[in-house]
Amino acid sequence: MRRFCKGLIPRRGHRSTWRLLRGSRRRRAAEKLWGAVASAVKAYALWREGRRLASHRELWEYKDCVAEELGAWVRFVFQRAAGLHTCCFYEE
Repeated sequence: MRRFCKGLIPRRGHRSTWRLLRGSRRRRAAEKLWGAVASAVKAYALWREGRRLASHRELWEYKDCVAEELGAWVRFVFQRAAGLHTCCFYEE
């Protein structure tokens, strides 16, 4: 999990998020990871095009634009973070 998430967790919340992942509060950790990934895509859209992404649909569509520019790893990380978000939030 640590290798998968490296670079997604901001420095300020780094230690607390890893503690959450190792502990029993995985739902909270998954939400932090999803928030970091979604924020990164939104920030890229704002920086690159001055565009504000307002819905999940726009976010999912724009991540493909980011992946075309930065590489397929963006799509991989986005999908994994979304999966964690879905599993831990909607299915608990």
